[in-house]
This record gives sequence, C-alpha cells and structure tokens, in this order.
Amino acid sequence: MAFAVAGRLLPHPANFTPLYAAMLFAATVLGGGYALLLAVAAMAITDPILGLYEPPVMAAVYLCLLLMAGLGRACRGRGWGSVVGATLLGSTVFFLVTNAAVAWFTPYYAHTFDGLLTSYAMALPFWRNTLLGDFIYTGMLFGAYAAVVALRSREYGVGSRGIVEV
Repeated sequence: MAFAVAGRLLPHPANFTPLYAAMLFAATVLGGGYALLLAVAAMAITDPILGLYEPPVMAAVYLCLLLMAGLGRACRGRGWGSVVGATLLGSTVFFLVTNAAVAWFTPYYAHTFDGLLTSYAMALPFWRNTLLGDFIYTGMLFGAYAAVVALRSREYGVGSRGIVEV
C-alpha cells in the first residue's frame, strides 16, 4: 500500500502510477479481499490530498479498481500470459470507462457521441502513460516477487509452483 500511495503522491507523469499494478499484484498473490483493501485505503489516503472530483467520475475510477481485483483473481495459477493480458485489459477498460465518465458527467465535452470521441482523442496521451505505468510497475512487482520466490526455493530447497500459481 505504501508503494501505491507514494506512487500517487510523488511527482510523476499523468496516469503513470503503481496503483493498478499493485491492485493486480495483490489480487493475484494475496487474494481479492486484500487487493480491495489496498486500493480503497490508497485512494482514501490520496484522493483528499490530490483533490476530489466529480462523483460519477470517481465512481468510474473505483469501478475500474474492482475490475482490476477481478482480473487479478482470474490470474491466479495461470502464468505470465494472463498477467500481461490482465494488465492490457485493465488499462484499456480504465481508459474507456473513465473517459466516458468524463465526457458524460463533466462540462468539458459536449454530451454527444462526438463529445465522447473527442474525450477519447484528447485522452490518448494519458492512455499511453497508463499502459506504460501499468506494465512497468506490474513487471517490477511480479518480477521482484519471482526473484524472492526463486531465492527462497534455492536457499531452503523448497520447490516453487511458479510466480502466479499461488
């Protein structure tokens, strides 16, 4: 949780945070309940500091967090390919859902199909940052975990069922 909180509070490019990666990792390795606790706590700590925004947009962000927990749960025991797929799917759904919420529930765009498309077009740089951040932080978290599991198995002679097979 400290990693997720620090990643949101320290200076970073827009949407380049470890929150979704931490959520995916926690749901995969620890279970969905821990992931939800992690995400809600990280958001509850950081949202008031960073500033609150329109409730429907906040609801869309939190809904996407729930999705990430579900994706992490689905990755349990499935290997690296599922983690890569979940990262891509989670980042993409976050982009689509949150920018639709911005288009429909804020005054920034016309509340039309053209307004929605404009919202998506304007948000493409943020999607790039979301994808980069999610893949980099997911790689860091799962990679560090794999290294610890490998060292532990070598040190104690304990077999490992694999990085995601928890």
